[in-house]
Amino acid sequence: MPGKNLQLHRLFFLTLLYRTLPVLLLWCTSHFAFAQFPTFPLFPNGPAETEPFSAPVRLEDRILFRIYDASRGAARDRADLINFRLNDLLRDLPNRPLPVVRVQQENGNPVLMVNGEPLLTVTKADAEGHGKEPLEIAREWEQRLETAFTRAIQERRPEYLRQAAIRAGTLVLIGFLAHLALWFIFQRLLSRPGGPLIALLWLGILLYILDLFPQTRPAYNLLTAGALLPVLIAAVVMLGALVAARIWTLLLHLFFPPLSDALTTEERTERTLLRRITLIAVVRVTGNTILWFVAIVVGLTWAGVNLPALLASAGLIGVALGLAAQDTMKDLVAGINILLDDRFGVGDVIRVGEYTGKVERFNLRVTQIRDLSGRLVTFPNRVIETVANLTASWSQVDLKVRIPYRTDLRRAMEIVEETANGLAEEWPERILEPPEMLGVNAVTESNLELRMIVRTTPGDQWKVERELHLRVKEALEGADVPPPFPHQVISVIPDGEEDGNTR
Repeated sequence: MPGKNLQLHRLFFLTLLYRTLPVLLLWCTSHFAFAQFPTFPLFPNGPAETEPFSAPVRLEDRILFRIYDASRGAARDRADLINFRLNDLLRDLPNRPLPVVRVQQENGNPVLMVNGEPLLTVTKADAEGHGKEPLEIAREWEQRLETAFTRAIQERRPEYLRQAAIRAGTLVLIGFLAHLALWFIFQRLLSRPGGPLIALLWLGILLYILDLFPQTRPAYNLLTAGALLPVLIAAVVMLGALVAARIWTLLLHLFFPPLSDALTTEERTERTLLRRITLIAVVRVTGNTILWFVAIVVGLTWAGVNLPALLASAGLIGVALGLAAQDTMKDLVAGINILLDDRFGVGDVIRVGEYTGKVERFNLRVTQIRDLSGRLVTFPNRVIETVANLTASWSQVDLKVRIPYRTDLRRAMEIVEETANGLAEEWPERILEPPEMLGVNAVTESNLELRMIVRTTPGDQWKVERELHLRVKEALEGADVPPPFPHQVISVIPDGEEDGNTR
């Protein structure tokens, strides 16, 4: 037992490692990219016509802050002018003293001064965009500029370049060891392909190294802000959707616990289990569909797609798709009604029109049954209006036995009833209640018909009926009850009497 518990603990640890490592590596990788977007919103609404537009101010290819203006073009032109002035200050920076940054008031507006020259004016649009007072914004930008100039001087010194090279080499060595460890974990212990996770590891290392050196930082910005950002957005959205889907699955296990031991034999049937499985599957698929739809909307919003405008431009296409998909919508509504009303489920034997068979597959769109000939018949849910469920909750054998006229009826009824009771004692798991003899059901031209009903578990009525037929025949033969041969009585009418009485 201790060895088994140790194996379980190891399996749990490896599974947890397999689940969490991609999250950690993706976070580390995306951290470099999202660091370029300090105002990256969770659910951006997109700028309205009256809201200011923003553009980034960069130093050493790193975003310091964002300035705002009334139009996108004006904001971009203003940012380009500020970036040009900053780049001019960076030339021969190691040979110059550290630039002096000060805040000065001019005409009631704070102005950032660098070495006594005006760099930018904090405008009303900047205050509205950041939601702060102009002087407070100017003080923050002053500190960021001083920090950025100090860091720029340090990164241009040979000591920093040597340290950066040592850090890059150390990181590559650590990455190589992590590569071997991941390969061993995935290939030897989990028997899973670890290629995507290893690629994500080396991508994070590459981005970190590119961000270390000022000479390679433009390539880093190109990857993160250009080519890599959409991939990272998609990866983050997909990871969030997968986590949400996993949580949804765990919640379903809480909402649909195992069958209670207090259920009766009729309630604890295979059909009950199959219905629960079908219901859980439909709810899980519906919930996952909603989650992925929300994830797609969030991903497009993060990518800057104006969804209202896109939906408005796709209005005609949406109308056409709605008309084309109206039958599918009818199927979905009909499938939900079938599920809520519990008309049938997977494993039930149903009759729809002229087809009778066992339900092999059911979802919100179609129902598939397998008939006795082995044919798989598919019905769109919208066409299933009247359905006969032959295995719902419990089933019943309607046994009809024909005997000759001259047979002792009471004795024949006793024989049939005793035979059915004997079978019920042998098959208590299939026959739910004692058989009930209804008596003489019909008097025909050639025989009498006895009728009995036997309640069985769902789906066992045919097996019970076949066994009852066999045993009743043997019991009647043992009691010298002849089979009910059909016969006719012909009467001859003498001449002179009315015609038409011959039978």
